[in-house]
Amino acid sequence: MANFVEEVKAHAAANYTEDGWDFVVECWADDEIEIATAAATTAEEAIAIMADEVGVLDEHRAEIQSTIW
Repeated sequence: MANFVEEVKAHAAANYTEDGWDFVVECWADDEIEIATAAATTAEEAIAIMADEVGVLDEHRAEIQSTIW
């Protein structure tokens, strides 16, 4: 089993303001990233898996923010 935690964290840091990647930087521990991406066989797959995970969180955040006004 490959571990792509560092690649995912680097991608998250580089894309901090985009599509919910700030959640990974601010909230996800290394072991949580490792568990979430356990099925990945490449770094690109791991990043795609995490993109799906944080995309849902980002959509939820946008829905909440839309109710402010």
